[in-house]
Amino acid sequence: MENLKIITFHQGPRMRVGRSENGAFLRIEMSHGHEEREAFQHDLLLFLELSKPFACARNLWDLRNLEVLIDTDLQDWIDQEVNSRQLLQGTRREAFVMPGDAIAQLAVEQSMDEANGSRIQSAFFGSMPEAEAWLVG
Repeated sequence: MENLKIITFHQGPRMRVGRSENGAFLRIEMSHGHEEREAFQHDLLLFLELSKPFACARNLWDLRNLEVLIDTDLQDWIDQEVNSRQLLQGTRREAFVMPGDAIAQLAVEQSMDEANGSRIQSAFFGSMPEAEAWLVG
């Protein structure tokens, strides 16, 4: 499957958000450094606001350039503040293109194993085409 064309509607210093041309999903690219935890949290909340008008049930998270340490406190915050609100906004399926670091991969997976995150069907991939195929399949 070829990458679907993405129409970007937000471009920030560490986050780009767009919608697939066919409207099937939103794509979120995050590139926060090790010391940018607060900016990461801010951008997650900003994503929730930006995504409201689209009411999209599927998200594709490109985390290949994410370096923020997602410790257990941040995992809990993501579940309570982000995953819970995504469920209310209708998110049902998310694909994650993972960072290369094994610890970062584990932290992302654990975030989706939390109470609210476990209610969103999630899968983890090494490449964008694999993630897109699963997400729209």
